[in-house]
Amino acid sequence: MSTGRVAHALAALAAALLVAGCGEQVGTATGDVDLEGSWHLVSGRDADGVFDLAGRKVTLKVEGEEAGGTSACNLYGARVAVDGDDVTLSELGGTEMACEPDVMALEQRYLEALGAVERGERGDDVLRLSGPGVTLELSLDPPVEDAALVGTTWLLESLIDGDSVSSVAEQGDLRFLDGGVMVATVGCGTQRARYVLDGDDVALTDFTDRDPDAGTCPPDAEAQHAHAVDVLRDGFTAHVEGDRLTLMNQQGKGLDFRAG
Repeated sequence: MSTGRVAHALAALAAALLVAGCGEQVGTATGDVDLEGSWHLVSGRDADGVFDLAGRKVTLKVEGEEAGGTSACNLYGARVAVDGDDVTLSELGGTEMACEPDVMALEQRYLEALGAVERGERGDDVLRLSGPGVTLELSLDPPVEDAALVGTTWLLESLIDGDSVSSVAEQGDLRFLDGGVMVATVGCGTQRARYVLDGDDVALTDFTDRDPDAGTCPPDAEAQHAHAVDVLRDGFTAHVEGDRLTLMNQQGKGLDFRAG
């Protein structure tokens, strides 16, 4: 799943909270704790001790009954349920990219901690999630202005196929240039086309699958190429949210990017 799509499992709730560490009540006394927003992990603890977050990106985005983010290595998603200050995250899943062992260990500890969460407390821009033996402290990210579709270099992060999201086999990028030209390296070689925008809809003409001299690709890169071409070739919708871009075709296949 993704925040482009990878994370489809988040929670929309009303406010009635405690300022973390202060005991000062905010919001209404009878409302649900408000998890809504984009958060990043600033500290975490489980039975094995404090998380080492140095240089690691761990995030949580909550929208409605869906949650997701980056779990140090992969993208993940979950379902969220809230009742007062009772919080449950379930159906945790994500992409399957491999990272260094210490990063993978942090990811596993974080996801297990999320699955053990039973309570949430929020004070303005601080969120504390806790459960038996686990505590996660998160800070609210400021709003990110939507990047411009045209003129931005978009870096490929994941492949979407219906409800499943997978990591990329090869790094890639996409650019919509002034003058109606699209250039991409999202598979094998370079893809080029002319584009026309109509709201979120993008129509392509003169699409080139790859350079004639691109040569052969490894099987996993070839599979990524086939998926990307399926998304691009016959037109797609382009949705920008903050620094994320998601392309989807009518068959439910997509590509997820972040602004470079």
